[in-house]
Amino acid sequence: MHTRTAVAACAALLTAPLLTACSSNTAPVADPAACKAAMSKRLKDGIDAGNKATPGTRPPQCHGVASKTIQRFAGELIRDQFRKIDTSNLTPDCHAWIVKKLKDPSGSIDATPDYNPCGYLTEKGLDKAIDAVLGELMNATPTP
Repeated sequence: MHTRTAVAACAALLTAPLLTACSSNTAPVADPAACKAAMSKRLKDGIDAGNKATPGTRPPQCHGVASKTIQRFAGELIRDQFRKIDTSNLTPDCHAWIVKKLKDPSGSIDATPDYNPCGYLTEKGLDKAIDAVLGELMNATPTP
């Protein structure tokens, strides 16, 4: 599975269903801390499920929490996930190559002819490196 696809799938699984508004005549009591905890659990479950993850619905704990707050939580949770990945073992050339490929609008990193800077990595190692560098880039970009 391509790393970008995995990241996009996790982000979509986490944010899209959570941002769906629900209608009700009574306003539920909002508990942002419980909402974020439920979102964190769903993200972990989605990551653990991998390709078998399915979209869910807004957690009941998030009813009444503002959509902007849920969006902020989603960004924080995804950034926190990426902070767990280490890039200290990458050569500068490999790191620069990954950054270049992540910023390339063509959207493909795997099976490129200029893979040499990271040729010392296994496929799994390259996937982890891509995740790590993507995390660095996301952490450097402020959440809206």
